[in-house]
Amino acid sequence: ERLRLNVQGARIFTSSHGYCLDTFTVLEEAVTPVGDSPTRIEEIVSALTTSLANKHTAIGTPTYRQTRKERYFARKVLVRLSNPENRLHSTLEINCPDHPGILATVGKLFVEESINVKDARITTLGERVEDLFYITNKHDQKLLAAEEIEELVEKCFLVIQNLKKLLQSKKMLTNVGDEGGFAPSINSNEEALELIVQSIEKSKLKPGN
Repeated sequence: ERLRLNVQGARIFTSSHGYCLDTFTVLEEAVTPVGDSPTRIEEIVSALTTSLANKHTAIGTPTYRQTRKERYFARKVLVRLSNPENRLHSTLEINCPDHPGILATVGKLFVEESINVKDARITTLGERVEDLFYITNKHDQKLLAAEEIEELVEKCFLVIQNLKKLLQSKKMLTNVGDEGGFAPSINSNEEALELIVQSIEKSKLKPGN
């Protein structure tokens, strides 16, 4: 997101020894290849290397202004969680309109809920995103318990409702964008993160847990 790259496809794989082998197919914001520019390649490599060297410290997701069409003609995000009998993981499918910040939002939720990604297939088909994640809980087991799944949903719903109330109290827009999130006009990444943290705390939850 910070590099303004669009992910067209990806394979995310975690080995049994705890190593990651991730491959991303990306395009520039103008839907063109990155090309052979040494400066641009160095910028991308440097940003990734720095982020990984900092023990995966989360980077604030950039704020994007949405068009009127994006704000008022949003389509529903489809999410399905299943547990195949012959697999040691749960399968999470996300189907939604393509929009900046989708992967960052999903990744943040995984970290907060201690969800492990064993493998993933990230696909962008035109203006549509079809993402498939193979996940386990913090005990490296399927998300089998109904109460575990229900708890995740309830937490998300509670935080979103408190975020809406907080935005309304600050006279900010609460229209829903294509990715299912709010799209207020804010001044910085730090302000966005602070709003999210306040919403989590108002829900009597602790950020990061």
